[in-house]
Amino acid sequence: MQGGVLAGLCVALVAVCVHVPKPCEAYMELVAPMLKKLTAQWNDEEMNLLDHNCHYQSTLTGSGATQYHYGKFSCPGLANFTGLSKAKNKFESMVAAVKDFLLRAFKLRFIKQQDAVAWLGTKCLKGRCKE
Repeated sequence: MQGGVLAGLCVALVAVCVHVPKPCEAYMELVAPMLKKLTAQWNDEEMNLLDHNCHYQSTLTGSGATQYHYGKFSCPGLANFTGLSKAKNKFESMVAAVKDFLLRAFKLRFIKQQDAVAWLGTKCLKGRCKE
């Protein structure tokens, strides 16, 4: 009898693990609209995310075809890490650094899904945003 109960619990646990979305999947649909909103406000390397002043800085290295922009995006007071990037132009570098920051912030739970939705002022599900 106990073996049957234990086997049933194991099957139920596997079923739950397979059908419950992973935490990272829950916020992935929010990263793109947040990235769009942040890049739209890019001016003088400063942006606002969840009422925190965030900063982007870029360093150009190399010459000719081997030039790269190394980007750093940080939000002091929101998180204690920096989003990093390397790209051929400054805008691509900024986008990649912000994306790196957002993915880390969600993964480490510095940004919660409900806070992101509120900041966006929209509900974004399945890639569709509604006011």
